[in-house]
Amino acid sequence: MIKGDLDARLVEIDEFVAFNNAFAAEKGIKGTSKKKIKSFGKNVLLSCAVWDNRPLVMHATVLDFEQKKGRSLLSANARFNDPEDRKLIGKANRWLHWWDMCHLFEMNFSIYDWGGIAGDSKDHDKEGIDKFKEGFGGSLVKEAHFYPFFLKAFLRS
Repeated sequence: MIKGDLDARLVEIDEFVAFNNAFAAEKGIKGTSKKKIKSFGKNVLLSCAVWDNRPLVMHATVLDFEQKKGRSLLSANARFNDPEDRKLIGKANRWLHWWDMCHLFEMNFSIYDWGGIAGDSKDHDKEGIDKFKEGFGGSLVKEAHFYPFFLKAFLRS
């Protein structure tokens, strides 16, 4: 079973940014910077799923200690061509989200916010992401512009 062979750990900013930016470059999307991640201070959790000493997936979760809410901010994965490796990465990503949720629960957080869904998108990738998020259960909550104060600065830069 995959879970028994996977390990999770917290990572430092340098490791997270390098991993995230390699993922972003391959996907053709904008990466992040050490400065942006550092701007969160203690309000960010950087986690990694590891298999055979290989980082497979990393997440950045923004922490709102007042509301006891963790919000998924960035998710990056290793890019492998082998179909079996791609399956493993998909499982590792799901497992790491679960690990993040459990870690937040241990910190007395009660909400894991996925950061929204695309809804009625015709984009195949976005539909897949929505189904992935919905697969965890939970409740869809409509919020008007929820941004912790420290997230506003991140979105402007």
